[in-house]
Amino acid sequence: MCNAGVKSSGTAKLALEHMNNISDGLEKFACGLVLYQYNYPEGKSIIDKYISVNETPAPDYLDKLKFLDFNKAHVYLNQFSDTSNIEIKKKIIEMIEDNRGIELIKKFLKDPSYIVANLAIEKVIELGSRTVLELIKEISSNPKLEKNAKLALAVFGEK
Repeated sequence: MCNAGVKSSGTAKLALEHMNNISDGLEKFACGLVLYQYNYPEGKSIIDKYISVNETPAPDYLDKLKFLDFNKAHVYLNQFSDTSNIEIKKKIIEMIEDNRGIELIKKFLKDPSYIVANLAIEKVIELGSRTVLELIKEISSNPKLEKNAKLALAVFGEK
């Protein structure tokens, strides 16, 4: 997740002005992200217009959530984490960059898709998060997860 850094009202005003001159949905969505990041109330409603309507968002829209601070994007990522769409789950896992997403990782470690569960294990290793070791121990007996689970346990010095 990206953190926008200094939040000047000038940048948000530029996004507001630009949004009034465009018709492309994805570009309006990007402006909504900027506004939401800068705490303008219009931003969230613009985002909701484009991704809360459908159960599964278009990949281009979901990809853009990575530009929001994780705490703001989390609402949407959590909403889409229950989908049966493996590609959406993979994108969500890719967007998690620190332990603020550990609850989503826990959910994905228990996912019925071995692809998703293995990616979640790899993310645990990448993050260096020991908070899910007990859960990894539980799933390490599954033959389709065993290799990554044992690697994760070894990385953290567990048997």
